[in-house]
Amino acid sequence: MASRIALSDRVRNDLKIEPVITFGTLSDIFDEEPVPLEVFVQDRKFLNNPALSPPQYDFVRHFEQIYLPDLYPHMVAEFGDYWAPERFVNFLTVEWGKGSGKDHVCRISLARVAYLLLCLKSPQDYFGMPPQDEIQTLNVAASATQAHRAFFKPLRTVLSSSPWFADKFAGEVPGEQASAIRLKKQIELVSGHSMAETLEGLNLIAAIADEISAFKTKDEIDRYARTNAREPAKSAEGILKMMRTSARTRFPRNFKLAQISYPRFKGDAIQQAVTRGRQDNEAHGEKSRIYVSGPLPTWEVNPRVSGKEEFKEDYDEDPVMALAMYECKPDLATSRYFRNEVAVYSAFGDKVVPPVLIDYSWGTDTMGDTDTPDAMPDPKPGWQVSFHYSPELVPMRGAVYAVHGDMAISGDRAGVAMTHVRQWDRREWKTPGGETLESRPRVKVDFVTAFEADIAAAVNDVSAPREVQIRWFRKLVFDLLRRGFNIGMVTFDNFQSADTIQILNSRGVESKRQSTDTSIVPWQTLRDVMYDGRLEGYWEPLVVDELLALTRLNNGKIDHPGGGSKDLADALAGSVMAAVMLGGDEGDEPERADSDGGVNLFHVGGGIDSQMRAMGIDSMMPDGFSGDALSWSG
Repeated sequence: MASRIALSDRVRNDLKIEPVITFGTLSDIFDEEPVPLEVFVQDRKFLNNPALSPPQYDFVRHFEQIYLPDLYPHMVAEFGDYWAPERFVNFLTVEWGKGSGKDHVCRISLARVAYLLLCLKSPQDYFGMPPQDEIQTLNVAASATQAHRAFFKPLRTVLSSSPWFADKFAGEVPGEQASAIRLKKQIELVSGHSMAETLEGLNLIAAIADEISAFKTKDEIDRYARTNAREPAKSAEGILKMMRTSARTRFPRNFKLAQISYPRFKGDAIQQAVTRGRQDNEAHGEKSRIYVSGPLPTWEVNPRVSGKEEFKEDYDEDPVMALAMYECKPDLATSRYFRNEVAVYSAFGDKVVPPVLIDYSWGTDTMGDTDTPDAMPDPKPGWQVSFHYSPELVPMRGAVYAVHGDMAISGDRAGVAMTHVRQWDRREWKTPGGETLESRPRVKVDFVTAFEADIAAAVNDVSAPREVQIRWFRKLVFDLLRRGFNIGMVTFDNFQSADTIQILNSRGVESKRQSTDTSIVPWQTLRDVMYDGRLEGYWEPLVVDELLALTRLNNGKIDHPGGGSKDLADALAGSVMAAVMLGGDEGDEPERADSDGGVNLFHVGGGIDSQMRAMGIDSMMPDGFSGDALSWSG
């Protein structure tokens, strides 16, 4: 007993808890002394289940601590050393491989919480609640089938088979189609799914989002809505928020909220949660309220799985999928559009000096969009941009440059890219029908950059959020023209571009809409050029990451995974397609086009055809060019 008292005092000191309950009064709180977790799981009187593996046990051990912290020192003193608490947490994040027993652990955890509540004389009295109030636990799955088959049905079976729980049901044992288990003392175990409308208003003390990465994120749902696809109305973020607010407002000190899953793609919901949890652990140490386990492969969690050899067929059939499912090593995307990583990496060289840098400043725009006489500078102060160019970014004779802006400025970044056809490779290419003599364009990436928003920006300590403005794009185009770049085409996506298209066309710069969201042709063009080894880029890691993360949806659209981006990739694809359609050729002996001051396109006018003729480059297209972005033959 003396050792228990010493341990109890140490726990109280560690938790900085003042004595509240006098020793010997736990009988006023408990109907019966709760048993340790191992006994609860394995003993025939309780669940009669196999022993938990160390990772499973550690998770449940942290999850089960639903009593108030000041009770545990007294439990140590009277019930034993087992009740010396682990680090108190509210949020638990678990990234384990498929088949690791995640559903089993969810059932054990919520059954354990229900048991500990039932051990109290009155859970409502203990937590200071009205006696008529119910206390709920919740397990949410992405679908009704998963919620019922993987969670509720086995839980109902194990509880109804347990001698200890036999007389704890409130009324009859629930039927097979029920979605809740009601126990005495106003305790209810609820099983839900993402479409359930009955999840609001629960007095949640503990909740688990089972396979959180199977839920659609808000970003994914928004993107599906734009394509009129029918998807669940509730997002992963919405489900977690509902669970968090319901639990925190009822049990602010001791609630438990867990999300548990294997990853579907790199950077998905569970991987983001693990990263945030690790960062919080490092920042706050023992005071962190987040528990993190994983990533762990299936066989390190489930003692009944000996190793990856048990999944050999899955690895042989789809190694990328198997790595994600069983080892928590996901690819950048499911159904990746750019699968040939060697081709993607080879297209971007080692040079890391960006061709264009963008500076932001607060003030008035003294130049306007251009320095032509009809330009009207904006007299009002605002966020302005200025550009700094690498000495190597110079216009070349014979080149026709294509600029594309992904100006969907609802986000925090707007991508911009400029490319041109450097030369034409005329040789025999292997095709499905044999070998064909063709001229194919070799495309150089002049730059890929982005305009960045900053909602935290301030001027003289006064908040002045910086939002992306489409006039910045026009300013870049006119700045490039002044530097002598023969811009043959400026394209935009379909967002807020009509005004700019009209302005550019009126200044003699052919401009039009070209969406990478509604057409797959830009992506096909980029992939063909890249896979043929005809794309010459420079090292820009964000572009590479975005390209490798792109996925093809069921509706054929090319998009980024939830939480990702494709601003720069969009800009590159749109620019490459326009460059290929424009043609151009630097020739065998490339020459700079700015040696005589460049070409001022403001005074050419008449669209791209008349501009090219005025510059003496009316025969720039190779023989056999048909206007098809994907194929030329001659």
